[in-house]
Amino acid sequence: MNRVLTVLVVTMVMLLAVSGCKKPKEKPTAPAPAPEATTPTAPAPGSQPGAANQKIVPVEDYWAIQLERLEATKAHYEKILAIYEKYKGDTAEARNEVMTLQRANRDAMQEIFKKRGFSSGDFYPRGEDRREVLQARQQYLQGNPELKAKYQELAGQIRELRDKVKVYVPAPPIGGRRAMGEGHGQPNLPPGHPPVPGAAPGAPAPGAPAAPAQPAAVPAPTAPAQP
Repeated sequence: MNRVLTVLVVTMVMLLAVSGCKKPKEKPTAPAPAPEATTPTAPAPGSQPGAANQKIVPVEDYWAIQLERLEATKAHYEKILAIYEKYKGDTAEARNEVMTLQRANRDAMQEIFKKRGFSSGDFYPRGEDRREVLQARQQYLQGNPELKAKYQELAGQIRELRDKVKVYVPAPPIGGRRAMGEGHGQPNLPPGHPPVPGAAPGAPAPGAPAAPAQPAAVPAPTAPAQP
């Protein structure tokens, strides 16, 4: 009897040991879904490399900015002219004051854009619709006679001031630097804009002293004719 009980106990211990060594079967996991293919988005109309961050400037804002820039440019040249008149010419003191004025003028031009939420890069379209944008601006100008007259008036006044400044600043040599105060901060005219009437090329500015007459060129001697 004891022998039978011993055999049963040993058998149960072995069964428990074997069952304890077996690992539970893991449930099969579903394979991870394949990543969805992404379709590249088409670029926005009129966008090009370099023009992605460019804001659209409404035509009304464009001309408001343009007129304000012209007003600032006119005031800028008036100050330059006053400096040269004060020092009676293109002196070292005059050049120093003009250089300081140039820096202030550049900052003022940028501020005109910033206060309306734009930058100078937004002012000149670079996208595929550049031609359409420029045409819309030109059509708006032609359709507003008062705006066009004001624009032409300011552009003409700026041209006269520049001519007066040139009287005090000697012309640079060919290939040299341009005259102090020449061409800084002046807005570009839109394509197709009618030319602003002004003084004839080379004519002295109103009220400016006449340039001294240049001596006539002496003709070079010609070689004697061969017999």
